[in-house]
Amino acid sequence: MLRKSIYSLFLALAMVVTATVAMAQQDPAAIKSELASINAQIATTSKQIKTAKGAKKKNLQQELKTLQAQKADMQKLLSAAGATKTTTTTSENDSEIIKVYPYDSTDYQVKSGYNPLSVMPVHVSDVMQRTKMIRRIDFREKCNNNFRFRGAEFWKYVCEAYRLGQLEAFTDDSLNKVKNSKYVLEKLMNVERDENGKITDSRPRDNQNFYLAEIKEDLLFDRQRSQTFYDIQSVGLILPAQYSEKSATEPICYFRYKDVERVLDANPRAKWRNSYNTIEDRRFSDAFRLRLFCSRIIKMSKDNPINEEISALPKYEKFGVKGWLLASQQFEYDLVSQENELYDY
Repeated sequence: MLRKSIYSLFLALAMVVTATVAMAQQDPAAIKSELASINAQIATTSKQIKTAKGAKKKNLQQELKTLQAQKADMQKLLSAAGATKTTTTTSENDSEIIKVYPYDSTDYQVKSGYNPLSVMPVHVSDVMQRTKMIRRIDFREKCNNNFRFRGAEFWKYVCEAYRLGQLEAFTDDSLNKVKNSKYVLEKLMNVERDENGKITDSRPRDNQNFYLAEIKEDLLFDRQRSQTFYDIQSVGLILPAQYSEKSATEPICYFRYKDVERVLDANPRAKWRNSYNTIEDRRFSDAFRLRLFCSRIIKMSKDNPINEEISALPKYEKFGVKGWLLASQQFEYDLVSQENELYDY
């Protein structure tokens, strides 16, 4: 009998320890749910004690003590889980980069042979020629005003989707380092500071302030379809110099273009507005695929072994902004000539 009693005692202790450890590994929501269940049992037992008599009353009182002890344990676990969660969140908020993906958009020679960032994937064995380029789009230009239609701005819908958690923001156009939302949302706010640098006022920026975009894309020739097409990889939100505290053009973040296209296509309000014929309003994805925008090439992989922007190349640097614009236009002509010669060949 003594051995059985000792064995039963150890078994009960083991069950309590196991349950406690399992509960500690759960999230605070699960602990709160268990705590609410215990509180309900305490209330029910307290009511029964008032009407019970004799031995039944003593058993209920003992049960009540056990429930109160369990409640105290649950409260301790909840406090510990809350402290752990707070510590983790604080650590994550202090870091600008919160996640790193293994792939890099600069090289997609992965096992599948397909670019994971492509909207229209083409197997690498079918790509006869590829030219990478980065373009800068200014929505203030007349040909781009439809992307900046008052109340229906392109960046308005993208930022709304980001605030709702539908998009991930990245630090650069390699799209493998996820940027902390804390740093992104700060740049989306118009902050005023006093002489000591302390923030005195903070409010959302006007969507008209975001008129610059940077897209990274591939110009591909698909040998299977005998077709040349542009494959946009990323789209970057650029803060103009006049609104930046650094007094210089400042990249805020970059998004996967395939994610942006998916989110905006699912939003019936997000449309490229045609100010001349409203029946011809289109989705933003259609506007990009049909190339209904004007842009300037700022970087290109062709004939650029030092991997610099056009404005930094020695043969154009001495001409300043004018030289960069002329070089960008010349690259556009070269791309058209290249495609024409490709078909002739």
